[in-house]
Parts: sequence; C-alpha cells; structure tokens
Amino acid sequence: MKTYNGQKECQWGVNYLRKDRVEKKHYILKDGKGDKTNGTMCFSHNLYQDFDKKCLDSYMTETEIKKMLFDMCKDMGFEYNPTMKGNGDSLNLRKLQKTYFIDGIGLKPQKQVIHITHPSDPV
Repeated sequence: MKTYNGQKECQWGVNYLRKDRVEKKHYILKDGKGDKTNGTMCFSHNLYQDFDKKCLDSYMTETEIKKMLFDMCKDMGFEYNPTMKGNGDSLNLRKLQKTYFIDGIGLKPQKQVIHITHPSDPV
C-alpha cells in the first residue's frame, strides 16, 4: 500500500536537509560562466529520483517534494533558493532555473534547481 506525505517522506526530507545536502555540497551554487558541467547543483529531477529510490511506496510527485522541502526550510531555519529571495516568499516566486549539461552540452529548456542554504553551512 502506498503512503502520501507520511513519516518516511518527512524523514527523507530532514535527512536531506541536515546530511545529504551538505555531503553533496548542494549548498554551493555555481556561477555557470564558462563551466559546462552541473557542478554540485541540485536539479529537482535528480533529487526526485533519489527520493523515489528511497521512498518506493510514496505517491509524492516532484512538485510535492519541492513544496515539502520549501515548508521544511521555513520551519527549520534553512533558506530555499536564497538568490531568488527578492522575488517573494513562495515556492513559485523562488523558482530557480539553470542549464542542465550532459557531456558538456547544455540542454533546453532549463531545469529547476533547488539551492538550500543554512547559516551553519561550511564556507
């Protein structure tokens, strides 16, 4: 039986924010100038694939994962896409898109990036 936004999904989100995000250096946002790689950027479709592998029985979509992380960031003192803060304080207004590269070739259209920071992140 599949679950929706249950304990397993929330635990995945907390683990991502506190551990995986830092280990994968997703708190770093590359400038993209002249760099034809994805660097350490966290593209939402890749993050959803990771979620789907760990929460096989979940009904949550990629959009719902982004909403969950956005809400968790507010509750736990993290900043969701801080470079877009000037646009407002909603998931849609904080949308950040970057070129996704495969073998040095940029794909169109741009893909959504989730850039989450915390004051305790390494510098």
